[in-house]
Amino acid sequence: MKPESSLQYIIETFSGKLTNVDQRLLNMILGQPTVSAFLSGADLSKQVGVHPSATVRLAHKLGFSGYPELRNKIREELTHLSTPDIRMRRRLEHLGSESALQGLVESEISTLKQLVTSIPQERVERAAKLLIEAETIYLYGRGSSIPLVSLLERRLRRAGKRIVSISGLQKREAAERFLALSQNDVVFSFAFRSKESAPVSLSVVFDHAKKLGAKTILMSDAFGATFRPRPDVTFHASRGEDEEFVTITAPMLICDAIALTMMKLDEGKSIERLKALNELRNTFESDR
Repeated sequence: MKPESSLQYIIETFSGKLTNVDQRLLNMILGQPTVSAFLSGADLSKQVGVHPSATVRLAHKLGFSGYPELRNKIREELTHLSTPDIRMRRRLEHLGSESALQGLVESEISTLKQLVTSIPQERVERAAKLLIEAETIYLYGRGSSIPLVSLLERRLRRAGKRIVSISGLQKREAAERFLALSQNDVVFSFAFRSKESAPVSLSVVFDHAKKLGAKTILMSDAFGATFRPRPDVTFHASRGEDEEFVTITAPMLICDAIALTMMKLDEGKSIERLKALNELRNTFESDR
């Protein structure tokens, strides 16, 4: 299945308004497809806690004749993409603790293979070019995404980029750091779903960036397709469903792919900076 024919792409490129109810339904559909694919419109609405007619309105908004056609689309993608995960969950139910590593490795392999078909190289290159051209890169993340912020910050600093990290800060302190944001900068944010809604502050950050003309990149999972205002580049990195044990392997791999693509596109500048870094390290270590 081509990325541009996927439900995720349809939602991401939808130009109309997505209400809070729409977003709650879509987070359920994209975040728990193995459940949503077998629910009626009324049952899905009940699960989310919205009016039964909401699923019909959402289906019509997205260009489907009704919820049954939207559900068929979910089932089609579930068969195409998620069957290995379904098989893995069933296998894990029968595995003892001594086989947990094998089960986790095989599940991660399945997830990583999906990245190849769901994320086109053009999108990776688009993000890499934005980061190369940026004067300053603002990295924003909370909770489980903080290790990813640290990884990407290290990669980008080694490439000679100026970084401002907003991880783990209170809103007032985060606002102070964003004060210097300009149209020549890029905001790279991580936001993964939880049982609560996405952090309100992230929408504030992207609204502020958009007003200034700064570029935005979002690394997310199911939540990313429904996020507004729409980022310049969005990466969807599955970490498993809410009920499963989730990992950061997929988003970490995307970060590394972006960093490697930057090195490929910047005409050897990153290699020269790494060489200079090594020489500077040697100087520091020799200074006893």
